[in-house]
Amino acid sequence: MRYVPAISLLLFVPLASAQAPGGSSLLTQLGKQLRQLRAMPMSAPTNASCPDNKNSFVGMSQLVIQKKLGAPDLVEVRSSSGGSYFFTNPVHLTGASHLVDAQSYSWSYFFTSPVPIDQIGGGFPQLTFKFSKDKRVVGVTCYYAR
Repeated sequence: MRYVPAISLLLFVPLASAQAPGGSSLLTQLGKQLRQLRAMPMSAPTNASCPDNKNSFVGMSQLVIQKKLGAPDLVEVRSSSGGSYFFTNPVHLTGASHLVDAQSYSWSYFFTSPVPIDQIGGGFPQLTFKFSKDKRVVGVTCYYAR
């Protein structure tokens, strides 16, 4: 009887350490912000910025990212030969439900109002999640797209 709590603790610790505290609530906030930005008129000015605690996303699953943020704006897929392929607006290419099934190396989200397809340059935050083979976040970057 005394060993049950110890076993429960051993099972819980790896799950709790899989992501830093606050990551899920920050991801929810970013999802709301992203939906608002995407609903704005084409080329509307924005004031979005990169999140402060990017490391809180490390350990999250690709499925959680997709549920909270939706389809990414840019997907990098690695081929078995070692090459990389980039897809912009991938939801139109594969359908959002199929993105999680692909072996994606990274997903990027553009925190801006919609931009014309021929626009060169950015100036908006680009949040990129890098994934492991088991579809968990292993790294996050955010910079202002050029």
